[in-house]
Amino acid sequence: MAAALIADGLKPWIGRIRDRHGNYSGPLHAGRFTGRNAPAWTTHYVCCADDIAYDPLAGEPVPVSELAERVFGRPLPVEHFVDFAGETELRQAIRKGL
Repeated sequence: MAAALIADGLKPWIGRIRDRHGNYSGPLHAGRFTGRNAPAWTTHYVCCADDIAYDPLAGEPVPVSELAERVFGRPLPVEHFVDFAGETELRQAIRKGL
């Protein structure tokens, strides 16, 4: 996604969604997955550009301010985690940011 945004002349950044309670991150359950073995995350990363989030879980580009509510059913903040500079830099930032 980031490569496509760069090709369109945009400057992508990676957003991070967490439901933080002190040092604990609560589970995030995407509304489109239900049932006993539905996946859950404690941290969700999303590719953004300007104020638009491009997340397959949303099914379409959505405003960053609406993403968590639309995907997880809760108004959680999308933290500007890192500007996208390439795959290697992104992996290093995720490792440091956990």
